[in-house]
Amino acid sequence: MKIEVDIEDAWKVVRFLRRQDLPEDLESIFWQWVTKLNTSGKLVLVGYPPKRKIEVIKTLRRLTGLGLRESKDVVESLPYDLTQLAGSHLQEFRKELVAAGADVA
Repeated sequence: MKIEVDIEDAWKVVRFLRRQDLPEDLESIFWQWVTKLNTSGKLVLVGYPPKRKIEVIKTLRRLTGLGLRESKDVVESLPYDLTQLAGSHLQEFRKELVAAGADVA
C-alpha cells in the first residue's frame, strides 16, 4: 500500500503544534511519522533543531556540491524539496541528513 502525505498539510499540523504548549520533541516525532508514511519517493527537508543548523548546511554542501550561500538558502527555505538534488541517491541523502539532525519527509 502506498501512502502519500501532503507536505503542505503536514506543515499545517506543525504550525498548530507550535502554538500549543507541548514538548519541542513532538515536532521531530511528527516528522518521523510523516517520513514513515510518505512512500512517494520524494525527499523534503522540513526542519532541524536550531543547534544543528550548521551541521545540516555542511551535510547538504557535502552531498550536493552546492556552495555555502546556496546551501544556507535551501536550509532556510523550509519545506524544501531535495528530490532533484538527490537524484538516484535519495536514501543516502535521507540517511546523512537525519544523522546531521535534519527532519526529512
